[in-house]
Amino acid sequence: MDIGKILIYLGIALIALGTVFIIINKIFPIGNLPGDLHWQWGQTKVYFPVASCLAVSVIATVLINLFFKR
Repeated sequence: MDIGKILIYLGIALIALGTVFIIINKIFPIGNLPGDLHWQWGQTKVYFPVASCLAVSVIATVLINLFFKR
């Protein structure tokens, strides 16, 4: 395969993955959970998604254990 076809397939995969993330974000609003920290000083904004990171970690751990159990 040449590099052009690989890049086209990679682009299509990224578009599909982005679409899945948009749909999931509408169902489960990751990034806006209680426990996510937001600070603002003037024009500076700081965002630290503590609860979102925990939720993603728990979900990923459960899925990995389901699919790769020995």
